Amino acid sequence: MELSLAVREAVLFLGEQHFAPLHLSYSRIEDPDRLIIEKRGQEVRIEYGRLSSLFFGLSLVKLHRKKENYRFDTIRRFSMDGYMHDCSRNGVVNIEEAKRTILISALFGMDSYMLYTEDTYEIPGEPYFGYLRGRLSKDEIREIVSYASSFGIEVIPCIQTLSHLNQALRWAVYGDVAETKQTLKVGEEETYRFIEKMIRACREAFETHRIHIGMDEAWDLGTGFLMHESRAIDRKAEFLRHLSKVEDICRKYDFAPMMWEDMFFRLHPQSKLSWYENAPYLTEDIKALIPEVDLVYWDYYNDDPKVYDSMFKASLSTGRNVLFADGCFRWIGFAPSVTASMRCTRVGLESAIRNGVKETFITSWGDCGNECSVHAVYHTFALHSCYDFFKKGDDKLVSAVLKTILGYDLETWRLLESPNHLRKELCLAESPSKYFFYQDILMGLYDAHVQPDYALKYAQKAEELRKASKRNGAFPYVFRVLSRLCDFLSVKVDIGCRIRKAYKSGDKETLRSLQKDLTVCREKLCRFVNAFRDQWEKENKIFGYEVLEGRFGFLFQRIETAKRRINEYLTGKIPSIPELEETILPYDNRPLDDGIHNPFFGEISTTNVIS
Repeated sequence: MELSLAVREAVLFLGEQHFAPLHLSYSRIEDPDRLIIEKRGQEVRIEYGRLSSLFFGLSLVKLHRKKENYRFDTIRRFSMDGYMHDCSRNGVVNIEEAKRTILISALFGMDSYMLYTEDTYEIPGEPYFGYLRGRLSKDEIREIVSYASSFGIEVIPCIQTLSHLNQALRWAVYGDVAETKQTLKVGEEETYRFIEKMIRACREAFETHRIHIGMDEAWDLGTGFLMHESRAIDRKAEFLRHLSKVEDICRKYDFAPMMWEDMFFRLHPQSKLSWYENAPYLTEDIKALIPEVDLVYWDYYNDDPKVYDSMFKASLSTGRNVLFADGCFRWIGFAPSVTASMRCTRVGLESAIRNGVKETFITSWGDCGNECSVHAVYHTFALHSCYDFFKKGDDKLVSAVLKTILGYDLETWRLLESPNHLRKELCLAESPSKYFFYQDILMGLYDAHVQPDYALKYAQKAEELRKASKRNGAFPYVFRVLSRLCDFLSVKVDIGCRIRKAYKSGDKETLRSLQKDLTVCREKLCRFVNAFRDQWEKENKIFGYEVLEGRFGFLFQRIETAKRRINEYLTGKIPSIPELEETILPYDNRPLDDGIHNPFFGEISTTNVIS
C-alpha cells in the first residue's frame, strides 16, 4: 500500500469530516524520534522521524481541530512501542481484524506488532503443527507484514523454543523432541532440527530481523525424559546450553533474538515461584553465560515501584538490551480489568523510564478460552502513547486520546470492566462475571458470595452498557456483548440462592415460579451467546470457538436440568433434590466480601473431574 493510501485509510477511520477543511502536508525528517505538527489557519504540516509518528500526528490533528494555530514539537520517549497479539489461546485473529488492529496501533503511534504464535503458524512439512487450530499460513503472515509496513509498523514473530508447546507436543509425531507434555527435550539434535524448522518458517514469512524466542516458565525442564534416563541434570547448565544453540540458529537465519528473562532468576537454587523476589539471585555465573540476546522483563500484577526498580536494576546488570512488557488484563474472562491494568502499567512504565529502558510493548493474553474481545485493550495503547509523546499519563490526557481515536472517553471505556465491578474496590484480577456466569444452577460454588443487591446491579450495568453501545464509537458490538452478559446475570446471579432458599423452607409455590425465571434465564443466555458468537466470528478464525460453545452448551443443559429436577420434585416423582440439601460453603474458605480470581471453567462449574 502506498503511503498516501495508508494516510487516506487513517483519515477515513478518524473521520474524514475533521480533515476536509484542512490543507495537509507531511514529510520525513532525519531525527527518528521527533514529531512536529504546525497549524496556521487551514494549513497543517506534519514532520515525522518514524512513519508511525505520522499516524499519531493525524490523531493529534483531530484532537486539536478546534485550535486555529499551534505548534507541537516532541521527542518520543521510546525507541520501540508495540503490541503483542496472542494467537495461541484458542483465538487466532483473522486477517481483517489484524489489519484493523494495526491501523489503530498506528493511530496511537505504535511501531511494532508482535504475533504470539506457539503452534499457530505454518511450518512446511509439519502438518500436525497447529493442526485444526487456525494457524496462520505463510501467505497470511506476509499479507499482514505488507499491510503493517505501510503504517511504519514492524511485525515481529513471537514463538516458543523451549516450553509452552502443549498443543503441539500432544501429538505422537513429536515424541522424539518432547521432554514433557509442554517442554522440549534439550540437548538432543532432533530438537534443534525441529527448532530450525520453526525459525526457517519465520524467516520465510517475516521481513524483520527481530524474533522473540520465548523461553519462559519452563518449570519442568529436566523433569521428564532426561530424569527418567537417570541423568544427573544441571538445569541451569542445560538451559543456558539450549539457549546458546537456539541463538546460533537465529543468527544463521539473520534474526536477532529477544526472550522472556524469568528463567534466569528461577534457575538459582534459592529462587521461588514468584521471581520478582529474586533480583539479588541473578548470579555472576549466569550473567557471564547469557548469549547476545535481548531480555524482556514482563510484569503485569505489580503496583510497587520498588519491585520494578529492583528488577530493572538486576536485568540491566547483565549488560544486555532490556525491554519491558506490561499487560492489559484481557485474560480474566469476558470483561477486561481497565483500572488494574492502567494502575500497574503506569508504575511499570515510569520505572522503565527512570531506569533508561527505551523499548516496551503491551501483552494481552487470551488465557482460558480467549473470552474477551481482542479490542478491549486500547486504554493501555492510549496510556503508552501519552508517556511516549507527552511524557505523562494522567487520566484526562489518556481520555482525550482515546476519545479522539475510538470515540469513547475513559469513563465510557471503563464500563467494559463493570461486569466485574460489584464490590466497592475492584481487586487486580477479580472476575465475578465469569464465575457467576459458569457456576452451576443447583450446586453454585460461589453462591455464598452473592449479595442481595447483585441482581439489581447487573440490571443497571446492562442498561449502561446498552446505552454505550449506541454511542458513535468504533466498537459498539463489544459493549453490546457485555450488556447482554449483564442482562443474563441480572437473572442468573442469584437464582441458585433463591432456589435453595425456597426448597429448604418448603416453599413450593416459589419453586414453581422460579421455573419461569429459569426459562427467562435461558432466553437471556441465548441473546448473549448470539452476540458473543458474532463478536468471535468478526475478530477471530472459527477454530477455538467450539470450546466456548461447549461451555455455553454445558450451561444451557444445566439450566434445563434444574427445571426438570424442580418439576420432578414438585410433582412427587422424586422425594428430594440432594443437590439442594447440601450447604454451600464460602469458595475455598475465602471471606465472603473478598475479591476472587478464578478463570478456570473446570474449577468454576464443578468440583468433579471434567477431563
